[in-house]
Amino acid sequence: MQRNLMMIAVLAALALCPLGASEVKAQSFSDTGAVRIKGDVTALELDVHQATLADVMTALRRFNIRCQSSVALNDAVSGTYAGSLDHVLSRVLDGYNYTIRHNQAELDVIVVGRSGERASPAPLIIPIRQRPSD
Repeated sequence: MQRNLMMIAVLAALALCPLGASEVKAQSFSDTGAVRIKGDVTALELDVHQATLADVMTALRRFNIRCQSSVALNDAVSGTYAGSLDHVLSRVLDGYNYTIRHNQAELDVIVVGRSGERASPAPLIIPIRQRPSD
């Protein structure tokens, strides 16, 4: 019951504040660095100082981004990135192979590896047929 009420409150907040319509000013500090965000999805300024890529992606969750990764996102990132959310993501994720899927109000970012890495194929399993006994 309490979970349903929480879900209704979140949905109501999203309905009152559509994606990209409001300006976000936030700061996020971790043990490793700082992430500062100003703007909205059309005009974003991301200022990062010695934060991990995982910290950056976590800070960007406020824009309804879900990030899945098959590799550790523990590289240190520093710099100022400006532009649309898509442009900023492409700059931050430079050096990684990734895809971005746009859903109605969410972005799914799927990081599949580092650029230049060779994919390791799944092991090939060949079933062995046994001969019938005589």
